Amino acid sequence: MVTAKDAVKLRALASPALGSLRALDIELRFHEGQAALGALLDSLAPSRAQRERTALHEGLHG
Repeated sequence: MVTAKDAVKLRALASPALGSLRALDIELRFHEGQAALGALLDSLAPSRAQRERTALHEGLHG
């Protein structure tokens, strides 16, 4: 079982040996702690993909 977001990516990789993918569509809502979670996520180092997008964007503008 995978999330619907990941299912899109994984369907191309799926093989008959692994069986079928079951996708779960979920939605999360925060009732408390959203600011604290946001601060923690903002403190994480950028991912490689984020760094690559930033470098590409900076290269386009010069």
